[in-house]
Amino acid sequence: AGTGSSFSTASGLTTGKLVEINTGTSAFSTAGGGLSITSSGAFTGTLQKLVANSTLSGTVLGIDATALTGGSAISANLGAAVYTGSGAISLSADSASSGTLLSLSGTRVGANNGTGAKIVVGTSTGIDPTVGRGVWVSLAGTGTAYYANAATGYSGNFIDLRVNAVQRFSVSQNGVIFVNAPTGFSGNLIDLQVSGTSQLSVNQAGAA
Repeated sequence: AGTGSSFSTASGLTTGKLVEINTGTSAFSTAGGGLSITSSGAFTGTLQKLVANSTLSGTVLGIDATALTGGSAISANLGAAVYTGSGAISLSADSASSGTLLSLSGTRVGANNGTGAKIVVGTSTGIDPTVGRGVWVSLAGTGTAYYANAATGYSGNFIDLRVNAVQRFSVSQNGVIFVNAPTGFSGNLIDLQVSGTSQLSVNQAGAA
């Protein structure tokens, strides 16, 4: 028990820094970096913890890398660990009643064929189209790309797709599919195919 090193201030610091580490023009090429914390013990607690239980609107951990064009702003590597836990990256806010828990923003990514979030749970095959993607899920031979399981009594939509806030496609809690094509639409509202051959289609006039 005890504390190896301790830094304290008289609780009145509103500007400046308590601790500053400046590596200058050092170009690190190894995993050591500017600040390295290493533990060889089988601890069950937390190796590095930030506590700010009194702040209401500040930022607990801020990262600026405005010249970054490759590499990673945050990198977590479990290496050869056979992880079986419930969250290698875990975010908990069970008392939150509004707001956004996880926010990803890249307003130019979609227009430049980028991807907002990529989830790989298997090695896919084939050639993917060159398009912008909000979410990209890669599967192998088995698995479910999107899985939702609601509690008894759930009311809402499992899927709700919109254009300019106007609902175009949805799947309700009862599995009812809703399709809302815009005025002037011409074509099939539904087209079910097997190996590229249409088996059932419903056009804009309701004809099958």
